[in-house]
Amino acid sequence: MRFFIKILFFVLAYCYESLLAKNILPMYPIYEEQNIVAYSSNEVDLYFIPPFNFTVNRQKNYPTVWINHNDDRSEIRILLEPNYSRSMKWIRKTRESAPNTIFLPMKAIVDEIQLFLPSGLGHVEAQLTPDLPFNDITGVYYRISFNRDQFKNFLKISRSGLALQGFIGITYSISTVFQKSVLPLTIDLKNLDLAEQSEFRPTE
Repeated sequence: MRFFIKILFFVLAYCYESLLAKNILPMYPIYEEQNIVAYSSNEVDLYFIPPFNFTVNRQKNYPTVWINHNDDRSEIRILLEPNYSRSMKWIRKTRESAPNTIFLPMKAIVDEIQLFLPSGLGHVEAQLTPDLPFNDITGVYYRISFNRDQFKNFLKISRSGLALQGFIGITYSISTVFQKSVLPLTIDLKNLDLAEQSEFRPTE
């Protein structure tokens, strides 16, 4: 029922905007190396860029991972962002031939978000996920809580190269047709340097 309410909002907004001005829509997929890197639109030199997964962005100058300790409890707060890197080569190539081209993030309806966390490795205490119609998918936030033993095990696993996995189910509106997609959600534990940030380290 929730999904159909979102679709109804989407359709009503489209009809309302159509009365005011041309509604700019994604039209046709653009492929590079068998991957969709963009969608053309019904506006000249404007393209929509879809993310291909969600992951921790470690390149920015603000933190995306925080660790808090309180008595025998520990918490990790993680901010995941859409990853558009698969499209960057095509974007650079397009800008070389058409410098005035505009690229916008793809809008979507978020249907479902799941993060798979084994019970012995803590639990999700809080989450902030995009679940409103017409949402620009800008980020996903999780706060994971541990007792002392769980946190030690989590740190050990983080050094082994494993990653927490999940998915985001979304619906795009492509030329007035609704198209479903599933994006991987990945937390690469090894690249988070959790042990280096922690006040207490796992014992060998």
